[in-house]
Amino acid sequence: MDCRPQPIDLAFTPECRAIIDVPTSETVTAADFASVIPMLAAKFVADRREELTKFIRPILEEVPAGVDPLDLAIACFPPLDVYAGVRCHDCNVASMRYPAILAHDCHDGCFRSRRVTKERFEADDYYTRTVKSLRWSDANFKRLYLENYPERTHVPFHTAALEERILLVKAVVERMRKIVSALGLDPMKTTFEELEACETWLRCDACETREWKQYEKTRGRKLHAFSWRGAYEHAKSHYADSYLYDYRREAVWRRAEEEDYSKVRAALEESSRERLDWARRPDLRWCCSLCPVYSGTGAGIAEHLVKSHSIEDPAQAEDDGTIYVHPCWNWQYRHVSKVCVAKLTFEPEATPANA
Repeated sequence: MDCRPQPIDLAFTPECRAIIDVPTSETVTAADFASVIPMLAAKFVADRREELTKFIRPILEEVPAGVDPLDLAIACFPPLDVYAGVRCHDCNVASMRYPAILAHDCHDGCFRSRRVTKERFEADDYYTRTVKSLRWSDANFKRLYLENYPERTHVPFHTAALEERILLVKAVVERMRKIVSALGLDPMKTTFEELEACETWLRCDACETREWKQYEKTRGRKLHAFSWRGAYEHAKSHYADSYLYDYRREAVWRRAEEEDYSKVRAALEESSRERLDWARRPDLRWCCSLCPVYSGTGAGIAEHLVKSHSIEDPAQAEDDGTIYVHPCWNWQYRHVSKVCVAKLTFEPEATPANA
């Protein structure tokens, strides 16, 4: 339901435009769209599936016969706003895959926006300009017309953002391939559902064996175990030029030790006990399976359940699937992905007696 097309995805189809682009003297109602929307929605999903399959297949290399490329756990796309060149905060690797990627609707519009100049914007007809700028405020028009600054327009879902960063897509797939392999699974056969069900955790040898940083010599070094999600974020951090990691040094994975899992299980149990506190957080976006369009945050979903469906227990509603976190919402609020399993203290090398 959440991965269906958005209005902008259908606004430029001939069928919808014929209904919308009429004189203002005519009345247009939702009923006018009833006969065309189901067909257009089905076509949109099928076309996007075909488009993304065609894009990702050569990157995955040799996909075995009978395997749907988009079902593979490694078939992920880069969680970035490729236009601004910065991290898109509404992205996470678990949601940047089909079909959840179709629901991606971040503030920067990774897959549903394009920057245009004033000349390019004015080259479009009135209907097109109106639809593409419906989200604009006076500030957007000011930047475009008075400051001559390319402005971001709202457009149907497209893969140009991926095609412009093909090397980044390959890096994401390769990162996932290494993680899936380290878990003892076959990257060319393991589906995303099988990866989600995998309870194996990983540790990073590259971090545990690197040279000691100055601050670690006094504070000690924490050793962590990672779920597959945490492993992905950690591997990505190896490419950040920070004081914690060596720039562009690859993560090296091994499976967590047996004794690590007692601490992992304790962290998971603690997270489960705190679930209601997470549910109250205003930064979680909840959806209601009983409503076609509702989504709310924090206490709003509890109030919605009572008023609209006479359901008093939001925790039970989550357990039975009545409410669920939006597929594109930040997974860090719902998953324990990193657990400290040990701590090392720095032991300086002994100075030779004859030095």
